[in-house]
Amino acid sequence: MAKAIHMMIRVLDLERSIAFYRTALGLEPADTLDFETFTLVYLRNPEADFEIELTLNKGRKEPYALGEGYGHVAFCVDDLDAEHKRLTESGITPQPIKEFYRNGRLLARFSGSGRLQDRNPATSRPLPLTSTKRGEATSMKRVLDRRLFLRTAASVTAVVAASGGEVVIRATNGAWAMTLSTFDAHTAATLLTMTRRLYPHDMLGDLYYAEVVESLDNKAKNDPALAKMVAEGVASLDKATGVPWLTLSPGGQVEVL
Repeated sequence: MAKAIHMMIRVLDLERSIAFYRTALGLEPADTLDFETFTLVYLRNPEADFEIELTLNKGRKEPYALGEGYGHVAFCVDDLDAEHKRLTESGITPQPIKEFYRNGRLLARFSGSGRLQDRNPATSRPLPLTSTKRGEATSMKRVLDRRLFLRTAASVTAVVAASGGEVVIRATNGAWAMTLSTFDAHTAATLLTMTRRLYPHDMLGDLYYAEVVESLDNKAKNDPALAKMVAEGVASLDKATGVPWLTLSPGGQVEVL
């Protein structure tokens, strides 16, 4: 079945348009593709994976008239060739299938100017899920696979890893990730597990427990006393039985808590 994936609108001022959609609808750039004569910016938010595709035609000076700026609505299908054949046999005359390349890489195969295609742009683009500012602290989560996120948020587990100087809590299936700014990997992993042990729920995935860790990390960035208290608390858990608390069985972890 065909699924709507984006609507294209031509704009004269890209930055102004991005600012408008951000302020009015909470849409953020999910991807930008720059070409010699035009630039494409895809906007969306966590509410849906449908995107607005802003098209800037370089060198254009005149504002677009109402109706002239509208470009197309795109639908994706699992098998473009089969769907093209089905439409043709149904008496509909779709335009020939075209291929869209960038730097030698196939970006899309589509038919028509407004349009049926087998590209799925919303699945692979990282998407800022939320960005909240409290003082100087900023927390950021990213949905790495929108469909996978929606399907598994209530069940998938998470891991904590340190990479390139950053500590990241990441879904084991790659659907989402959160970057921390204060806690080290061991502290974050301990807090993540501790939160689940204290508030167990069969219907909640680690995303919701990671939210707690991220919020605490955000507060600790501007509160050295809180950061110290958390570090001392984790150290106390590790010393309670003479082995790292994370290595204990779930029952043993609860007993220490």
